[in-house]
Amino acid sequence: MVRLLVVGWDGASYDHLQRIKTPFFDSLDVKGRLLPEKVYQGIPIDSGTAWTTITTGLKVEQHGFLSINNKVESRKFLKFTKRLAEIIPSGRIRTYLYYGLNKAFNISDRTPRSHDVPYKRLWDYIDGKTLTLGVPLTYPAWEHNGVMFSGIPAPIEEPSKSDVYPERLRWLREEYNGYYYVEGESPLESEEQRNLEEYRNNIYIYNDRAFGVVEELCESMDFELVFAVFPVIDDLLHSVDADEEKEKLEKAYRWIDERTQELVERIDPDEVLIISDHGMMPSEDSLNPSLYPGTLMDHDSMNGIWASDHDFGFSLQEDVTPGIYEFLTGEEFVFERKEFGSDGDKDFEEISV
Repeated sequence: MVRLLVVGWDGASYDHLQRIKTPFFDSLDVKGRLLPEKVYQGIPIDSGTAWTTITTGLKVEQHGFLSINNKVESRKFLKFTKRLAEIIPSGRIRTYLYYGLNKAFNISDRTPRSHDVPYKRLWDYIDGKTLTLGVPLTYPAWEHNGVMFSGIPAPIEEPSKSDVYPERLRWLREEYNGYYYVEGESPLESEEQRNLEEYRNNIYIYNDRAFGVVEELCESMDFELVFAVFPVIDDLLHSVDADEEKEKLEKAYRWIDERTQELVERIDPDEVLIISDHGMMPSEDSLNPSLYPGTLMDHDSMNGIWASDHDFGFSLQEDVTPGIYEFLTGEEFVFERKEFGSDGDKDFEEISV
């Protein structure tokens, strides 16, 4: 029996959900915005950054994931630029100060890896068996008491690394192959390469397969916690004009709402929590200096969501891991180091709580 099912609606917006009819989401008793820490409030936030804060309870200068595409060289420099940016009221200046300085002086070309965070993730704290699927920046998967299908970016071929744990479930990973990313390149294809309708259709196909993997595993194994992220809204809305293609935007919300309800009915968890890492806004309103040409909607840091029948009382992304831990264990949350051997990043500061 699953005690808690966490369903990540990557990119789901609080504002959109106020006007789009989503029967399952609407049936949940407690809802609210889920905001990033202060520095990101009103400026773009990366999905890798947001989901890492959500699943560790750490601030960005502690976990060090500024971007899903580049590894931070120094957390101390990141912390310094963050402190500067937080005192700047202008979102545009804050964006370029924060991202610009780090892009110029503090990132390498290497894609971040899971072992770059020297602290435990949520599922590492749970004694019972867990299932984790599709959480960004969890590649390579690591040994723990559970099952993990790593999220983007997950290179298809990298010697001695793995995108699934335990390895014996590799056959099932092939059912979830839609979100293999090779060093940042999506199998959904880029703006210049894709047939737009085929791209949109593939989003639904790949996300449906991911839901199916969760269902299949939950029917054959017992998990205390299931934490699965589905990027259908984020991926689709990057290619949608919110004013001219409202029906496509609304379809994405209705689809994930119905598919989430089907998943809940299949596995019958004790409790359900829906969360998003950010909302979405028209690209012309975004301050993102790295926005890809042709992207129609971009991340909106002020419109993340959470909803459940249990009042977790979340306000910030960093509240999620402590809140879930305390819900499942009845104990106060305390950060713990995670040893990854020689691969682990040594540039970090100890956290005092």
